[in-house]
Amino acid sequence: MKTVGESNWVSMLQQPHTRVTVDMSGVPFLYLPAPSWDTSVLKISAHLIYFVAKGSCRVVAGGREFTLNAGELCWVCPEEKFRFYAGNGKPPVLQRFRLVVMRGRQSLRLPWKAKVFPDTTGAMEWGRLLVEEERDSGRYVRRRVSALAALFSMAVFESKKKPERRQGLSDEIRRRISRHVLDRIGQRISPGDLARLAGLSPDYFVRRFKQSFGASPREWMLRQRLRQAAGALAETDERVSEIAARLGYPDGCLFSRQFKAEFGSSPHRWRRNHTMSELKV
Repeated sequence: MKTVGESNWVSMLQQPHTRVTVDMSGVPFLYLPAPSWDTSVLKISAHLIYFVAKGSCRVVAGGREFTLNAGELCWVCPEEKFRFYAGNGKPPVLQRFRLVVMRGRQSLRLPWKAKVFPDTTGAMEWGRLLVEEERDSGRYVRRRVSALAALFSMAVFESKKKPERRQGLSDEIRRRISRHVLDRIGQRISPGDLARLAGLSPDYFVRRFKQSFGASPREWMLRQRLRQAAGALAETDERVSEIAARLGYPDGCLFSRQFKAEFGSSPHRWRRNHTMSELKV
C-alpha cells in the first residue's frame, strides 16, 4: 500500500494506470440506520466515505472520536479500525460508499487514518454520479470513473477545517449558497445575489466568503461551473459547444481557455483521456 498526499492523489486518479472501483457491498447509497446501530470493523481494504445528509452520529476511527453533523463527511482510509454510533435519538440519514484505488498492483491511501470534512454537500453530487452508475448499469468507462473520483476528491479536499472557519459563514449559509449555485449553474449569479441570499452586506459577505471557501465568490463559482463541465464531458455525448452554452458561456473560446487553466488540458483532450475502453468492475 502506498501513501500519497492530496494533490498527488488527485493527479494519480487521472493517470491511465490507476484503476478506481466503487464498492457498495450491498449497502444502498442512502442509508437510514437503526437507533441502536453500532458497527465495528477491522481492516477494510477500501476507502470508506460517510456523509451525513440529516441528523448526527458519533464515529471512532483512527484512534480518535468525532461527532458528525449534517453536511459533514468522514473519510476513513483502508485497514483502519472504525466504529459508528447512531445515538439514542432520531437516527441519522447517511450517504455512504467505498472506493478502492489501485496503481498497478499497489493500492493507494491518503496520509491520514480518518478525517472529517465540513460542508461537503457539493462534493456528494460527484459521489452520487459514481454510485448511481454502478448501481444502475454495473459498467464503467475506466477513465471516466477516474475523472469523477478526481472531481469528488477535489471538492472534498477544498473543505476547510472548522477552526479556520470560525469567522466565516455558518454551515447553513454555506449549504444554502452551494445548493443555490449548483441549481443555477448555467446562470450568471453575482456576488451581490449571494450576499442577499446570506442576508449580509456585499463587502462583509465577500470577506466572510473567502474565509469559508478559500476563494472569492467569482473564483469559486467559476470553479464549480468548470467542474460541472468536466463531469459532462466524461458522462455525456454532448458537444463541447453545447456544454459551454448550457453552462452560460456565450463564447466557446473563453470556455476552452478557462477549462485548460483549471484542468491543464483542452475540453476535447479531457474527453479523449476520460472516455476510453470500458471495463467490468
